[in-house]
Amino acid sequence: MASVSQSGELSKSTALNGHWASRWDEVLPIFTRAVKRGEISDALDFEMRFAQLAGAVYFRVLVMLGPVDEEWLEQLVAEIP
Repeated sequence: MASVSQSGELSKSTALNGHWASRWDEVLPIFTRAVKRGEISDALDFEMRFAQLAGAVYFRVLVMLGPVDEEWLEQLVAEIP
């Protein structure tokens, strides 16, 4: 499995490249700030959490054809441990 170090470096075997690598560069600071605020643990696998959240959004939009509004996003974040 690929992993992301706390410094944000992607391992060479990571499937994130091109578009997703640039997206990751935008997402990582969100996790870093949450750690600094004490909202999440620095032991959290950021790449895994990002995949869980993004997967839920993609499923909601592409499979369920449902809306993604602020209320739904807040519930999603609250329900993922």
